[in-house]
Order: sequence, then C-alpha cells, then structure tokens
Amino acid sequence: KVRKGYPNHEQTTPTGAAILNALCKESTFPTTRIQSIGYGAGTRNPKDYPNILRLILCAEDVQNKTSTVVCLQTHVDDMTGEGLPLLIERCLEAGALDVFAQPIMMKKGRMGYLITALTREEKQQTVEESIFTNTSTFGIRYTTMKRTELDRVKEPVTTQWGIIHVKVGKKDQEYKQASVEYEEAAHIARTHNIPLQTVYQTTLALWREQCSSDS
Repeated sequence: KVRKGYPNHEQTTPTGAAILNALCKESTFPTTRIQSIGYGAGTRNPKDYPNILRLILCAEDVQNKTSTVVCLQTHVDDMTGEGLPLLIERCLEAGALDVFAQPIMMKKGRMGYLITALTREEKQQTVEESIFTNTSTFGIRYTTMKRTELDRVKEPVTTQWGIIHVKVGKKDQEYKQASVEYEEAAHIARTHNIPLQTVYQTTLALWREQCSSDS
C-alpha cells in the first residue's frame, strides 16, 4: 500500500532538497534493474506512520538499448578517389558516427561511388552540408532507422609502454566486444618502432588478465 505523506513537518532537510533540485531533472520513470535497497530510521517517532527512509539504487537496463540514427546516401561519378579520405574526415568532424564509400557501376557504364554516412538526427543538417561541400552531388537520400547498441566504456590497461585504453562493449554487464584504441596503439608502435599488431595483442592479453583479477 502506497499513500501520500503527511505535511505536518518537513519531510527532508533543506540541504537534501537543494541537492536534489540541483542534480535531478524530471523525466518519465525509466526501465531499470534494482541493485540494492537501503533503509534508515529517523529520531522522530510519529504515531501515524513509521519515520523510515528507503533508498533504492538502480542501474540502467541495457538489455535492449536502442537509438535512432539517420542514414545519408548519395552517388557520385565525377570525383576521384583522392577526394574520399578528406570527405570522410570532414563528415566525421561534422558529427557523423561512421562514413564509408563503395565502388559501384552507374548509368552509362560509369564507375562511381556510393557514399554512406550514419549520424544522429541532431547532426543530420551539418553532415549533409559537409557532403554537399566536399562532393559534386546534387542530392542526398536519407532514411531514419533504429539500432541496438552495446553499453560502451573505455578501460585503461597498464603496459610496458604506458597506459593504453581498450574500448569495451557490454550487454547485461557481460563483456561482448573489446578492441584497443587505434590512435593510442599506433602512437606506441611509432614511438617504440614495434609492429602495431604486437601492441594490440599485448594490450588485449593484459586486459584479459586484468578482467580475471577483478572478477
């Protein structure tokens, strides 16, 4: 049974109310997993109800974590492959999540490229502007779609060359994917004049050891 509290005296301290007002924002109740529940008793002893505070600690339910993305596509047959790396770089700077180009056969037997960019809805306009600016296209098609995501975190790994981060994908707190951050690994490989694959393999092996010791 749940009912409204009695307004006969303050139900929380002014400091507690200020903290809640500063850190919390109103939203619909999310789907969560309860991790733990705690109780605390106050010094007052009202006769009509128990003076007890219950705190529930919840974690976001990532079992079906989805998001909306926009897929932008266009065909071009009058630009060289030299322009593609810069196009991809500019689109990523504009907010694209991923960009790629595929060689295709177009009308009149012309070889061209299918350019695809994935972005969030709020970045669609800036990514479109980047495609128009850096290609010769006259139009861009787009579709909105859902995607399921793993919960992503970066975990530091201590190696003989320094700290290297591993990007980890989790679902229901279970490891699903792990990959070494390329830029960090490439910097180590250049600095120490060692193969990139050596950095990858060593870092992942140390990360697995780290996971085993944590569990």
